[in-house]
Amino acid sequence: MAVDMIPPQPKKFFAQRFALWLGMISMFMAFAGFTSAYIVRRAQSDWLEFNLPITFYISTAVIVLSSITMIYANHAYKHDQYDRFRNLLTLTFILGLGFAVLQYFGWQAMKDMKVFMGGEDANPAGSFVYIISGWHMLHLAGGLFLMAIALYRSFFVFKDPATSIVKNIEPNKGIRMDLLSTYWHFVDVLWIYLLIFFLINK
Repeated sequence: MAVDMIPPQPKKFFAQRFALWLGMISMFMAFAGFTSAYIVRRAQSDWLEFNLPITFYISTAVIVLSSITMIYANHAYKHDQYDRFRNLLTLTFILGLGFAVLQYFGWQAMKDMKVFMGGEDANPAGSFVYIISGWHMLHLAGGLFLMAIALYRSFFVFKDPATSIVKNIEPNKGIRMDLLSTYWHFVDVLWIYLLIFFLINK
């Protein structure tokens, strides 16, 4: 059969790519559900509008910058520029952590504005922002975890000469980085979509 002629590695990476896209579609549908519920709930009388803290705008700039550094990191990896790759991926990881810290400060700023998630003084508008941005943070944490694994490999595996030779003749070189890069860009674009949604539906 023709299927038997397909090498195991391409089949493996095709399955991983398919699983990634399926997962991203599922994630987007979940966030679409959250935003739809936001619009429906917004029509009720206890909905109190508030301005998002400026920290959320700063974090957006940081995550956009992390997408740019990820693009260059992926390019460096495919062109065997390993030192440049390590530096750029490290910078991307730091920017991702910076985004997470800024989001936390954004939540603290909301509390200072008396916008709470639960309790008698809870504002439904604020509750949705907490939940949606928190859910996004979980997906970002997944990307940071995968990036940490890639960083470990870049510092401790690729420096081994034998491993580097095998990597250079690997027919699927760069596919894992493509998968990581795709997921990271998805998480970034997802946050931009959410921020625009919050601004439009104030």
